[in-house]
Amino acid sequence: MATRASFGIQNEDGTVTSSYVHFDGYPSHTGKILCENYNTEPMIRELLSYGDASQVNDTIENCVFYHRDRSEKLSTVRLQPHDKKDWPSMGQEYFYLWVNNQWHMNGHHRNDWIPLGWAPHRV
Repeated sequence: MATRASFGIQNEDGTVTSSYVHFDGYPSHTGKILCENYNTEPMIRELLSYGDASQVNDTIENCVFYHRDRSEKLSTVRLQPHDKKDWPSMGQEYFYLWVNNQWHMNGHHRNDWIPLGWAPHRV
Protein backbone atom coordinates (compact mmCIF):
# COMPACT_ATOMS: atom_id res chain seq x y z
CA MET A 1 0.00 0.00 0.00
CA ALA A 2 1.30 3.44 -0.90
CA THR A 3 1.68 6.42 1.42
CA ARG A 4 1.32 9.23 -1.09
CA ALA A 5 2.71 12.73 -0.68
CA SER A 6 3.53 15.91 -2.52
CA PHE A 7 6.46 18.21 -1.94
CA GLY A 8 7.00 21.69 -3.27
CA ILE A 9 8.59 25.06 -2.93
CA GLN A 10 6.89 28.39 -2.45
CA ASN A 11 7.86 30.80 -5.22
CA GLU A 12 8.52 34.51 -4.74
CA ASP A 13 5.02 35.37 -5.96
CA GLY A 14 3.45 33.07 -3.34
CA THR A 15 2.59 30.26 -5.74
CA VAL A 16 3.89 26.72 -5.29
CA THR A 17 5.78 24.42 -7.65
CA SER A 18 5.37 20.79 -6.58
CA SER A 19 5.75 17.10 -7.44
CA TYR A 20 3.89 13.96 -6.41
CA VAL A 21 5.51 11.01 -4.59
CA HIS A 22 3.74 7.65 -4.61
CA PHE A 23 5.54 5.52 -2.01
CA ASP A 24 6.85 6.15 1.51
CA GLY A 25 5.51 9.70 1.84
CA TYR A 26 5.30 9.56 5.62
CA PRO A 27 7.38 12.00 7.69
CA SER A 28 9.87 9.41 8.96
CA HIS A 29 10.88 8.65 5.36
CA THR A 30 10.13 11.41 2.83
CA GLY A 31 9.96 14.18 5.44
CA LYS A 32 13.27 13.13 6.95
CA ILE A 33 14.95 12.72 3.54
CA LEU A 34 13.80 16.16 2.41
CA CYS A 35 15.08 17.78 5.63
CA GLU A 36 18.42 15.99 5.59
CA ASN A 37 19.24 15.93 1.88
CA TYR A 38 17.25 18.61 0.03
CA ASN A 39 17.53 21.73 2.15
CA THR A 40 18.49 24.51 -0.22
CA GLU A 41 16.41 26.12 -2.95
CA PRO A 42 18.71 24.97 -5.80
CA MET A 43 18.63 21.35 -4.55
CA ILE A 44 14.83 21.39 -4.24
CA ARG A 45 14.34 22.95 -7.67
CA GLU A 46 16.61 20.31 -9.20
CA LEU A 47 14.62 17.55 -7.49
CA LEU A 48 11.37 19.11 -8.75
CA SER A 49 12.72 19.31 -12.32
CA TYR A 50 12.42 15.52 -12.64
CA GLY A 51 8.64 15.61 -12.08
CA ASP A 52 6.58 13.06 -10.20
CA ALA A 53 8.33 10.22 -8.40
CA SER A 54 7.60 6.72 -7.33
CA GLN A 55 9.94 7.29 -4.38
CA VAL A 56 12.25 10.03 -3.08
CA ASN A 57 15.59 8.88 -1.69
CA ASP A 58 18.77 10.40 -0.30
CA THR A 59 20.22 11.37 -3.69
CA ILE A 60 18.62 12.26 -7.00
CA GLU A 61 20.40 9.28 -8.55
CA ASN A 62 18.66 6.96 -6.04
CA CYS A 63 15.20 8.48 -6.54
CA VAL A 64 12.75 6.74 -8.87
CA PHE A 65 11.10 9.22 -11.25
CA TYR A 66 8.30 8.31 -13.64
CA HIS A 67 9.76 10.29 -16.55
CA ARG A 68 13.47 9.63 -16.16
CA ASP A 69 13.33 6.02 -14.99
CA ARG A 70 10.13 4.69 -16.56
CA SER A 71 9.99 6.73 -19.76
CA GLU A 72 6.55 8.08 -18.85
CA LYS A 73 5.43 11.55 -19.92
CA LEU A 74 6.92 14.33 -17.77
CA SER A 75 4.22 15.64 -15.46
CA THR A 76 3.93 19.37 -15.87
CA VAL A 77 0.70 20.30 -14.04
CA ARG A 78 2.34 20.59 -10.65
CA LEU A 79 5.56 21.91 -12.15
CA GLN A 80 3.64 25.03 -13.17
CA PRO A 81 3.17 27.53 -10.33
CA HIS A 82 -0.15 27.06 -8.51
CA ASP A 83 -1.84 28.34 -5.38
CA LYS A 84 -1.01 26.47 -2.16
CA LYS A 85 -4.70 26.23 -1.21
CA ASP A 86 -5.42 24.58 -4.55
CA TRP A 87 -2.54 22.10 -4.26
CA PRO A 88 -3.51 19.27 -6.57
CA SER A 89 -4.54 16.25 -4.53
CA MET A 90 -4.52 12.67 -5.67
CA GLY A 91 -5.43 11.46 -2.20
CA GLN A 92 -2.04 12.28 -0.70
CA GLU A 93 -1.65 11.77 3.00
CA TYR A 94 1.19 14.28 3.42
CA PHE A 95 2.28 17.58 1.90
CA TYR A 96 5.75 19.09 2.33
CA LEU A 97 6.42 22.73 1.51
CA TRP A 98 9.75 24.60 1.48
CA VAL A 99 9.06 28.16 2.56
CA ASN A 100 11.29 30.68 4.37
CA ASN A 101 14.27 28.29 4.12
CA GLN A 102 12.54 25.51 6.04
CA TRP A 103 10.40 22.46 5.32
CA HIS A 104 6.82 22.51 6.62
CA MET A 105 4.34 19.64 6.71
CA ASN A 106 0.59 19.36 6.40
CA GLY A 107 -1.51 16.29 6.16
CA HIS A 108 -2.72 13.18 7.87
CA HIS A 109 -5.83 15.04 9.00
CA ARG A 110 -4.00 18.26 9.98
CA ASN A 111 -5.46 21.63 9.12
CA ASP A 112 -2.27 23.64 9.53
CA TRP A 113 1.34 23.74 8.38
CA ILE A 114 3.96 22.87 10.98
CA PRO A 115 7.74 23.34 10.69
CA LEU A 116 9.48 20.06 9.98
CA GLY A 117 12.91 20.42 11.49
CA TRP A 118 13.67 16.74 11.56
CA ALA A 119 13.09 15.33 14.99
CA PRO A 120 11.16 12.05 15.27
CA HIS A 121 9.18 13.20 18.31
CA ARG A 122 7.76 16.17 16.36
CA VAL A 123 6.02 14.20 13.61
